[in-house]
Amino acid sequence: MSRHCLQATAALAGALVLGCADQQSPTPAAEAPVPSLSVDRGTANFAFGFGNDERLVIIGTTLDNWLAFCTAGGVGDFEEWQVFTVTRPDGSFKQTLKGDDLHVLVWDLPADPCADTPVYTGTARALATDSDVDLTSHGADASGHRVTGRVTDASGQVYHLMATFLLTVAPEFNSLDEFLITWHKQKIEVRPIGR
Repeated sequence: MSRHCLQATAALAGALVLGCADQQSPTPAAEAPVPSLSVDRGTANFAFGFGNDERLVIIGTTLDNWLAFCTAGGVGDFEEWQVFTVTRPDGSFKQTLKGDDLHVLVWDLPADPCADTPVYTGTARALATDSDVDLTSHGADASGHRVTGRVTDASGQVYHLMATFLLTVAPEFNSLDEFLITWHKQKIEVRPIGR
């Protein structure tokens, strides 16, 4: 992640004039530039997972790549997401992540995602937003995740997948070392199409 830093340097120059020479009045120092927002657009390859009491969703990887990730101890071949990052003048940043036609895996719980076959597989579109990624801004962090797509089960039945997660972190938690999440919505819905 790129960070933009403003650096200020000052130089002091003066002249001592002896005798009867004309002296110029000092010129005011130049004002430091006002910090502004910085916007970065890029891409990143990763998989993203979340769940509730009923289901677990992992988006951004095929089943073969997911199983390779499980056995390789954290190394995986994941799909590309678009990343939009805004860095604020105080150095904190907010982020939007977007992925189209990503592979998605869904397990009914209880399940072990590294040992059990997912109940549903397919493709989906994902949008994730985070108003304060590193919890260093002045205010509560709000984060939202939305996944919509089509998945199938082992029988070939097609389903509409809709997953929505909304959460906040209170402003008193200003470090990633210790914080408390308040969940406002955790919904994963799989509805049959054509029945």
